[in-house]
Amino acid sequence: MRVYDRYVIKWFIFYSLLSVVAVIFLYDIINLFEHLSYFIHYKSSFVSILLYYFYDLPATFLLLYPVGFVLAVFFITTIMVKENTFSALVAGGINYIRIYMPFIFFTVISLIIVYFVEDKVAPRAYTSFIKTKYEKVERKTRVVNTRNYNIYFAGNDTTVYYFQWLDANGKAENVII
Repeated sequence: MRVYDRYVIKWFIFYSLLSVVAVIFLYDIINLFEHLSYFIHYKSSFVSILLYYFYDLPATFLLLYPVGFVLAVFFITTIMVKENTFSALVAGGINYIRIYMPFIFFTVISLIIVYFVEDKVAPRAYTSFIKTKYEKVERKTRVVNTRNYNIYFAGNDTTVYYFQWLDANGKAENVII
């Protein structure tokens, strides 16, 4: 790894984190002011509002990470042009693709991180978000649905099973195979 690569990766990580945090912070502040009447209507406590936004954070991250990532690329490229680093590298005979190789490398690593957040963290956080929204913010008791309707199930072979309804105890009605 060249000195240039370490330099770009170091600053790219810094500006990526800075821009992602800044964009998420701005989004959540705007979202808070939009939902302020909602929180006032339900007389939500400060802690329940914090929990609401904490559990919404993975979804917000997945929504705004690309924006922060692109901003970081623009910041680094602008700094490189301003400090004539970009011109010096091109004048030194380094290809444009080689100049942007640290960006591509970090993009692949960040895609792995985003996949992990989307696959493991976001579904659990969304469940907690919905629970917090109903139980802590709106102060409602959740009704658990014990009966599911119109269920299709494909067997190992070409068999398809249809249940008009199926409850939590395993009772079914109008089963078609």
